[in-house]
Amino acid sequence: NVAPIHRRGGTGAGVTVAMIDSGFAFGHQYFQRMDYNTTVVLAPGASDKDRDGSGHGTAESANLLAIAPGVNFVGIKLDNESSSSNGATILEGLQEALTHNPDVISVSMGFDLAGPNRTHLTALPNSLVALEAEIQAAVASGITVVFSAGNGHVAFPGMMPEVVSAGGVYVAEDGAMLASDYASGFMSAIYSGRQVPDLSGLVGMAEN
Repeated sequence: NVAPIHRRGGTGAGVTVAMIDSGFAFGHQYFQRMDYNTTVVLAPGASDKDRDGSGHGTAESANLLAIAPGVNFVGIKLDNESSSSNGATILEGLQEALTHNPDVISVSMGFDLAGPNRTHLTALPNSLVALEAEIQAAVASGITVVFSAGNGHVAFPGMMPEVVSAGGVYVAEDGAMLASDYASGFMSAIYSGRQVPDLSGLVGMAEN
């Protein structure tokens, strides 16, 4: 349903979106043909701007650019393609994203805060406190921060009250919508009263 919005001029022009992900293979003919306004930046420890070994970031960016083809897109690559290094962390990617003065930061990644037997953790691990603080500061400065609700995960930072948490809905051929059994939906045990997600995009069901 996005074509009528595009015809009315709603393309995202003038908005800078920083997406933090595995990588962005913008040499693919699809991106070349569409001529989007894209830049790829390496987070600390990442490598090979033109590659995306897992394909995750490339696919996520295609989703975003199909909806908002006029944005100024800055891809922050986390993965290291050329060595056994783990590349960059989400925190490092976020810190790099902030240097590009984004209006929106979009991240389809996160941490699963579930303990034994999938019980929800009730306190944020110390290792994630710095990431929480950076996100809170970014939102306080006026940046819209979007994180995924998770694929069955008890997702952080997706559960933070400050972020827009994106989940998934399954849409059948007849248009009927069902909550996906693949995407996450939960009440946070860390942030009281926080229900995840805030909104949903299209996803599949677990069986496929």
